Amino acid sequence: MLTKNTKVLIAELTKDCNSLCTHCSYWKNKSNCYLDINYFKKVFDEMKNNGLDTVMLTGGEPLLHPNLLEMLRLISQDGVKIKLASNGLLLDKYYEDIMCLADEIVISLDSSNKETYHKIRGVDAFNNIIDVVSKIINSSSKTKIKFSFLIQKDNFSELLDFIEFSKKIGVKDISFLVPNYFGDFNKENSGNAYYEKSMFMDESEIEEFEKKILPVLIDYINEGIISFNRTEKELYNILDYFKLQAGINSKDIFRNGKCRFPIDTVVLRADGTFNTCLFLPITYSCEKPDKRIVDTISEYKIKYLFENTYFNKYCAKCFEVSSYT
Repeated sequence: MLTKNTKVLIAELTKDCNSLCTHCSYWKNKSNCYLDINYFKKVFDEMKNNGLDTVMLTGGEPLLHPNLLEMLRLISQDGVKIKLASNGLLLDKYYEDIMCLADEIVISLDSSNKETYHKIRGVDAFNNIIDVVSKIINSSSKTKIKFSFLIQKDNFSELLDFIEFSKKIGVKDISFLVPNYFGDFNKENSGNAYYEKSMFMDESEIEEFEKKILPVLIDYINEGIISFNRTEKELYNILDYFKLQAGINSKDIFRNGKCRFPIDTVVLRADGTFNTCLFLPITYSCEKPDKRIVDTISEYKIKYLFENTYFNKYCAKCFEVSSYT
């Protein structure tokens, strides 16, 4: 049964955020929308009996949810892995509880330079976040810390310094992201992150990235000292992607035309609807009295996987499609 392949539940706990990132619209749309904990319990109970392996709690900023700790305890007592994607601003409030419950915290940092961090993320909180991260790393907690770095015009030149900084404080896992650009689609999709063309590198900056930064990243991969979420092939895809956005690359990096998310992942939105990806604007309800939630999810998975309507309209130019192997 297709739902047996749904290993990951991404739960958007809220559409609100307390960060002011230049690359994101969540904080611009005060929704006061929080995922109902009773509905979350219902979804979780069904999915854990159908092969669920991991729950990723995200947002907006998930630490804003008033029932966050109750959700964490519910998931952890059933042996399902917990990943938490956060900006880190409220970690000092919750870190003792989170250390006992979460398996991994992915903190969006985007720079190891305090001024660049402030410029990109709109808040003066760099030192506070690093202090809490250091507490967790130096504790006996099982929780793994991973940093997220959105490669863009304002920070690409600091990427190697960011890696060395991460190593120095004991963070050995880094997730590289790129600003997926879908044009007007992003702006229409209020509440989701969207990216402006101004975030992309120009031709001279791309050349610097290619000649000075990319070779060192490949060396890091070969050394195995620090773990990236990207393979060597995917790092070259990042280069080609920026070239494509700058109009200096004709290579079809989207030729695979596939994506792993509809196969093993489902997204539960803060309003209780579902979809196959955080970036897709199309959602569906599983509130059908004659069907289980997991059966409705299965139907929509089949619709997405075997009908090209969604893919051709929304997914064909997503970077993650270019990286699917």
